[in-house]
Amino acid sequence: MNEEAEKQINSSENDIKQESEKGNIFSADPTLNEDSKELKSKLNHPDSGNQKVLHHIQHQKNWKNYIWEFLMLFFAVFCGFLADYQLDAKIERDKESQYMTSLYQDLKTDTLNMSVLLKSITEDISNYDSLFDIFRSKKYLKETSDAYYYGRKLVTLRPFYPTDGTITPVSYTHLDVYKRQE
Repeated sequence: MNEEAEKQINSSENDIKQESEKGNIFSADPTLNEDSKELKSKLNHPDSGNQKVLHHIQHQKNWKNYIWEFLMLFFAVFCGFLADYQLDAKIERDKESQYMTSLYQDLKTDTLNMSVLLKSITEDISNYDSLFDIFRSKKYLKETSDAYYYGRKLVTLRPFYPTDGTITPVSYTHLDVYKRQE
């Protein structure tokens, strides 16, 4: 087996030597003979006349080819429209999911704020009762600090500001995010 491989290597080396002597093979060796340099410059020169120009031969098309090309183009454009429609639908679903998540977070925040407000309103009711007791018993004539304290606490306003970070943009853009029923 080794002998066969050596014979094959030797024969290919001999072939390369013969071709390089003929000038058919150009090496990167800077000691090329003049004939091979001249031949190389002729082959690379654009006006050498050795270049062959291949012209495209146009075949006459029959009506089946035109119909086939039309169908291929039609289906390509149709598939493009389908892909665009699917992409738009996916974007809308993603946007809807994002709005619903944001709305859920807003509702959680509003619920927490509302529970704090209800707790403070309950506290205000007990402060009203204490203030009315002070006025009924006429304790305010002897000591005004309690009446002043409860009166000051009752005048403070505790408005509820809903979190509308999600609902406002949706109402301005008139999106049909909330109309979808599943």
